[in-house]
Amino acid sequence: MRLIQILVGALAISVGSFGNVGPIPGTQPVMPIFEGSDLVCNCVVESLRIADERTRDRGGKPFVWRSVVATVRVRDSYNKDMPANSRVHVAFEDERPITRAIPTLSEAETAIMFLRFSALSSAYEFADEFLGLTPFTSLPVQGDAPGPAKLRSALASVLHTGSIQDQINAMRLLEGFDKFDSGTVAGLLQLTSSADPEIALSSLAVLLKARAPGTVQRLEDYLRVYTLERVPVALLSVGAELYAMNDAMDLAPLEALTSSEHLSVKLGAIAAIRNIRSPHSANALADRLDDPNRDVRYLATITLSEIFRKGGDYAPSMYLFDKNPDFYTRLWKSWWAEEKQASPK
Repeated sequence: MRLIQILVGALAISVGSFGNVGPIPGTQPVMPIFEGSDLVCNCVVESLRIADERTRDRGGKPFVWRSVVATVRVRDSYNKDMPANSRVHVAFEDERPITRAIPTLSEAETAIMFLRFSALSSAYEFADEFLGLTPFTSLPVQGDAPGPAKLRSALASVLHTGSIQDQINAMRLLEGFDKFDSGTVAGLLQLTSSADPEIALSSLAVLLKARAPGTVQRLEDYLRVYTLERVPVALLSVGAELYAMNDAMDLAPLEALTSSEHLSVKLGAIAAIRNIRSPHSANALADRLDDPNRDVRYLATITLSEIFRKGGDYAPSMYLFDKNPDFYTRLWKSWWAEEKQASPK
C-alpha cells in the first residue's frame, strides 16, 4: 500500500494554481461518471443568472461567493435521446477572486458536461468536481445512438479537426475510457510525432492505456530524440499508464526508460518491470540503486527482491528502508556484482 502512495505522491499534481490536489489529467475513469450522470451533453452556455451573492471569509481573506444558474442549450446528448436544442438549467458556485479549482461556466462557452439533476435546486449540477466540465472551442454533433461509443466518437473526431487545446482536452477524456476502436487508435498514432510535446505525449498516454503494440518503444524513441524545455502535464499521465504495463515484449524500452530524466516516467517504467518480473531487467534495476531519488532506489530494491525471490534484508519494508537506505542498496549491489562475476562470459 505504501508503494502505491509513493507512485501517487510522485505523480500527483495540483489542479490549477490553487493547491487543490486532484487526479492526474487523463487518468480519471470516465465510465463511472458517465453512468452516474442524468445528462452527458455537448452544451453551449446561452446566459448566466446570479441567484445569490455573499461576502465570505477563507483563511482571513474575504471573497465574494456567488450561486449562479446557467441556461445551456443541448447541442448533442450522449447518454439519452433528447430533442435538438433543448434548454436546461445548470446551477454551480462561483467566487471572486478565485481561490480554488471549481468548475464554472461563462457565456457562449461550449463544453462536454457530466450533469446530475438536483431536486434541491431544481436544476442540473456538475456530476464530478474535476470531470464535470471539459471546455471545447468546437465540437461536432454526432448522429450515433446515445451511449459511451457516441461520446468516444465525438472525442475522436476532435483529434482530426480540433485546435491544439481541444485535441489535448479530447485525449484527456479518451484516456479515461477502457475501450478504443481502430479509428481512434489510428488518429492517435498520427499525433505521436507532433512537434508539440503536450500533443505527442497525450496521444502516447492514451495509446498506452489502449495497449497499442509498440507504444512503449514509441515513447522511448520520442523522449530520446526530443529535449523537453518544460515538463508537460501529459508526462504525468504517461507515467501513470506505464505503471500498469505488463507485456514482456516491452521490456527493452522499459529498461531504457528507467534512466529517464523524468521522475514520473522512471517510476512508471520500474513499476512495469516489477509487473513483468524478468531476471533480464536486473542490470537496469541495479543501476537505479544509485539513483538520486530515494523512492526510485526503494522501488528498484523491492523489484529485485521479487524477481529473485529473496527476503529478509533483501526485501525491506519502506519504513525500514527509509531508516538506512544505503545499507539495503549496498547489499543488493554487492549481490549483483557477485552474480555477474559468477555468470559465464
